Amino acid sequence: MNKKTYRVFTGFMKSFLISFLFLFCFAAGILLWIFLPKSAPVRQTEPMTVYLPENDEAITLLVAGRDTRVDTADKFYLMRYQKSEITVFPVHGKSFTEINGKAFNLSKFYDYGGAGMALLAVEKIFGIKIDRYIRTDIDSTARIADFLGGMIYDLEREIRYENNNSQIYLHLNPGRQTLDGLRFAAVMRSGENNFLCRNKDIHRCAPNSPCYDDINLLNWRASLLSEFLGQAISRDISRELDGLFDLLLSVDGNLSEYDLVRRKNGLETLIAEGSLTIKTIEVTGDFAANGTFRYSSQTLVDVSNSFG
Repeated sequence: MNKKTYRVFTGFMKSFLISFLFLFCFAAGILLWIFLPKSAPVRQTEPMTVYLPENDEAITLLVAGRDTRVDTADKFYLMRYQKSEITVFPVHGKSFTEINGKAFNLSKFYDYGGAGMALLAVEKIFGIKIDRYIRTDIDSTARIADFLGGMIYDLEREIRYENNNSQIYLHLNPGRQTLDGLRFAAVMRSGENNFLCRNKDIHRCAPNSPCYDDINLLNWRASLLSEFLGQAISRDISRELDGLFDLLLSVDGNLSEYDLVRRKNGLETLIAEGSLTIKTIEVTGDFAANGTFRYSSQTLVDVSNSFG
């Protein structure tokens, strides 16, 4: 084999070997891709959302109290559940405002347009948003209080409650005692007679007596309501919320089952842990010459901060 032929042969062999190796590697790569198990694509995991009862949506409720279903409401309370706190504020029945050219106090607005109109009036007075309302009477208040176990309270003065419409006549003597639902409702309606009245000679706080609109009496009722709620929570009512919700839905108002059920898990957790607290905002202010009540600037700020 001459040199020229040898060079041609060796060149051919080199090209052949290189081509063979390339094809072999290519074929091996295809076989590996086909037969080897494929790993799942890497997915970016999202952080797990941790449920916290404090993150439940807040709800503000206007409670309009009356003796019987046929009576006009004369006692009003704002209640708000937010995070781990329930806030209670007593709204004066002679709070004054104007809506659509109508200028009344709160009780007159209720008499004029019902609880819905009273709700609008309270919103206007304090510049807040109220979500729902309920209208309680002594019967519905008593049923709710009985369900929650009543309360232990030390009466400093006697209580007399007399209502011909409901045919309820109660006389409670001073001293530490357990108030069942009816007695608690009567105390909430009447107050501790002679204890907080401006005129100490008046035997009971009748609607037209000087003590009827006493600010201290208003704040005392709110503190009594807060103490009642605190005692109920301390007894751990977390497993009784379904029954409580049924009672609240049976009371006249516009609460819905959805409003309550969506907050059930949070309330159960907070009550069981002992983390749910009660806060009361006191009323301060004075009366105008026409008899309407004017809130102090501090009260307006406190209500706006707590309910706004």
